[in-house]
Amino acid sequence: MNLPDEIKSDVARRIAKLDKIVSGMLVEVNAVFADSLKTSNANFTKEADGIGLIAGVLNQIDAGVGGMILEELEETEPEMVEQIKQMMFVFDDLVLVDDRGLQSVLRSVETQELALALKAASEDVREKIFKNMSERASEMLKEEIDSLGAVKMKDVSDAQQKITNIIQDKEGKGEVVIAGRGGDEFVG
Repeated sequence: MNLPDEIKSDVARRIAKLDKIVSGMLVEVNAVFADSLKTSNANFTKEADGIGLIAGVLNQIDAGVGGMILEELEETEPEMVEQIKQMMFVFDDLVLVDDRGLQSVLRSVETQELALALKAASEDVREKIFKNMSERASEMLKEEIDSLGAVKMKDVSDAQQKITNIIQDKEGKGEVVIAGRGGDEFVG
């Protein structure tokens, strides 16, 4: 986010195209990040998922900046942008999560955190959440949302990001199915 606007999309393109990382480049990057990770002097390459990396970065930054980067990349790399978008997951995509998986996610989230995340959520997201809860739990959650009053949008975004991270983690473990991901069709 702190990069100049004119190079943001170029940096994103370069990250997305990463296949292999040369050890020297890792050392240089690590030095910039306060030598938190040191590598040996041996020359090696490491497999990297550039598309996954940039999707993760774009999930974490301001939506406006992310949109600008994707828009600029779309002009020269439309296929790459489509791959990035498929790997990105935002809180509103929660409606694409299968009901059983969502119920598992809801058991992993504190009621107060969920209430905070839903404070600025779309009606579709709210309906999906309430549909996957018992009537009693749903009423308690609605009361919690109402009792919050005014909250900082940053706190709402943080709560939504925590839930999004749980969903992505569970998807990686095969505990959650997100409609439209991976090209696989499911029958119930």
